[in-house]
Amino acid sequence: GFALGELGRLEEAVTLCQETYDLASSLRVVSGVAWSAMLAGRTALLTGRIDDADSAFTESSQLFADLSDHGLRSWCLAGAVMAAAMAGDGARAQQWVAELDAVPPNPVRAMIADIDRSRAWATAATGDRAAARRAIEQAIGRSAASETHGQGLALVHDLARLGDDRAARWLTAEHRGVQGELAAARILLLDGLAAADGAALDDAATALAGLGAALFAAEAS
Repeated sequence: GFALGELGRLEEAVTLCQETYDLASSLRVVSGVAWSAMLAGRTALLTGRIDDADSAFTESSQLFADLSDHGLRSWCLAGAVMAAAMAGDGARAQQWVAELDAVPPNPVRAMIADIDRSRAWATAATGDRAAARRAIEQAIGRSAASETHGQGLALVHDLARLGDDRAARWLTAEHRGVQGELAAARILLLDGLAAADGAALDDAATALAGLGAALFAAEAS
């Protein structure tokens, strides 16, 4: 589910997450419900279904709390922060940040970029986009150091979404080597924005819409 989302195969990711959720629910496997809800939340963010993302992350956060799995809960809380912030609900985003701050640090560092992203988006939701962009720039550096290049590309895209027309200057060869149609569309958008190339931005919007990434497509357009 994670891989399909990152590749931009969003319809497949949505279907897989729902099938997994239904199966885990029918078998009463709480950890399976929690995992599939978390992945459904991530996919919903990519497709622009912000309300669905909020619901999925809220559910998965509570389930991982019930399982006393604070590490995985931190990933869910980060998603909930982003969903609230992207919906423009700064107060709710800050409430989720407070819960995230109270969770013990996750020893598994795989999703640290998402946690960094969430804090930056919460800052943006307060209206301080300049501070949010600075936070993302720092997160891009940490992502490069940890070699999480796919998530690093998402961070560079976030930088553009938050108003940096020259976000492409942060792109590295590793970012450009990330596989999948979503990555390709993101790079097309970033390069088009830097070059003030309207045709390239139109192409990026079309590509993103074709993937089902409706919010990203609208922003590109």
